[in-house]
Amino acid sequence: MKKYCFVILAAVVLLSSCQKDDTALFRGNYSFKTSGWLTAVRDSADRYDTTIVNRFRRDTLSVRYDTVWVIPILRQTIERIDTVYVTEWTAYADTVVREYPDTITMSLSPESGQMDITETDASAGDMVVTMNITGGDLLVYYAHSDGSLLTLEPTRRLLHSGETLLSNIPLEEMSGLDADVTVTGTAHRYSNILLFDLDYAGVFTYGGIHYDITGSEVNCRAKLNE
Repeated sequence: MKKYCFVILAAVVLLSSCQKDDTALFRGNYSFKTSGWLTAVRDSADRYDTTIVNRFRRDTLSVRYDTVWVIPILRQTIERIDTVYVTEWTAYADTVVREYPDTITMSLSPESGQMDITETDASAGDMVVTMNITGGDLLVYYAHSDGSLLTLEPTRRLLHSGETLLSNIPLEEMSGLDADVTVTGTAHRYSNILLFDLDYAGVFTYGGIHYDITGSEVNCRAKLNE
């Protein structure tokens, strides 16, 4: 009976240690870098946007002045014609028609910084991933470890013009870009490297036009700081 109890206890300890090994595989402090791209399609039927732009034009006008001089002594009249050029600024308005693309490919600016992965419940494999972006925000992801796979729970993230680049839209037109995305993903460990495959879904607005994110390829490489 004692031998039987010992076997059961050993099995429980072994099972417990296996659960802890799931979190131990990912737990630690890392240096990371993230980059990738998104593809989005318009969800609006409006194809054109018309904007009135006020401009100023400088016009040069030629004004002629006729001057008549009467000289009594010489008993003759001399007519002098002077031409004066006057510069004026004339205001007018242009109607600019912008055609926004039906599909946009948005490249994310590379992000780097420090990542900490800690366990919240080792027996259940629950973990939390914090990413401190250099010069940027602190991102928090809740995750679950199962063997050699770490799965991130869906997390909302907001992106703004200063954080993104558009591959096919001039930089001066980026000020109206805002994105509301949900991030999910998984990670595998290879030696001292974690490779994350992230998926972005959601919407973003550019120039008052709404786009739906239809595809993404975002990768994150994290190296363990030893």
